Amino acid sequence: MENVERIIGPRLQGMVVTDQWAADRAMIELDGTPQKSGLGGNATTAASLAVAKAGALSAGLEVFRYLAGRGPPPCRDVPNLLSGSPTAGNELDFEDYLIVPFGFPTAAESLRAGTEVFHVLHERLRARFGLIPQITALAPPLRTSEEALDCLVQAIGEAGYEGRIGLGIDAPSGNFTTRPPADTFCRREN
Repeated sequence: MENVERIIGPRLQGMVVTDQWAADRAMIELDGTPQKSGLGGNATTAASLAVAKAGALSAGLEVFRYLAGRGPPPCRDVPNLLSGSPTAGNELDFEDYLIVPFGFPTAAESLRAGTEVFHVLHERLRARFGLIPQITALAPPLRTSEEALDCLVQAIGEAGYEGRIGLGIDAPSGNFTTRPPADTFCRREN
């Protein structure tokens, strides 16, 4: 608190509250260290957030809307279209393969685009594999993540949304770790 009150506060005083970049740059220069160890990361982060909140208040916006800027709104929904893992009965590496709509001005348009991609994907998979089970998403008998992502890319393209919908995965940390053999937990060194 002392660094905020005695050093950071006086430096920020009189700056334009809506110029977040300038405020953050001033604190970085004032600190002078690569890891914010001069003033402390907690102090500079708190001061930066205070500037953001003040800027949002002056603009009459909620902080998240203020920080999002003036371009199209960020993606709203991240639909899970393909399920993987043993639960889904296939050999995919990850639990979920998602689409990320980002190029739409409204939530309704984002939802519509996601729904259209889902229907294109479902039809392609049904034509290829027959009846496709659904858990929380489609669970086709795909074998690799590359194959799953290719299916999503093709469905996005066929639905006409290339460049406006991205890809995502839900990759639980358990997918990346392996347990050492049981005897290593209790082994005693002599």
